[in-house]
Amino acid sequence: MGKTKGIKFRCEEEDYSSLVKSAESLGMTISEYCRSRLFEPDKVLFRASEKKDIQNLVYEINKIGTNINQIVRSCHSKNWISESEIEKLISELKKVEKAENEIMNIVMGKM
Repeated sequence: MGKTKGIKFRCEEEDYSSLVKSAESLGMTISEYCRSRLFEPDKVLFRASEKKDIQNLVYEINKIGTNINQIVRSCHSKNWISESEIEKLISELKKVEKAENEIMNIVMGKM
């Protein structure tokens, strides 16, 4: 069902400029931005470039998870784990931690 009711309100030029700037930076219309802030005030909004960064980080984390899985599978098949495999695992876990921190910095900066 389409939107059938309109709401109109007055604001100062400075507030209007701020609304326009915020909406444009997120790739939204002023109406979309106002609705999102009114009906979903706790929702974190991201710019398109930030969404792409997060998608890239998630992709990298998935690749790291695959690498860790391969290391574990190798350990199980040999029934032992070598020092180099431990070092690889620690290295991969550090990459995951770094990626998680990057995501948290992005998200926490938006809250």
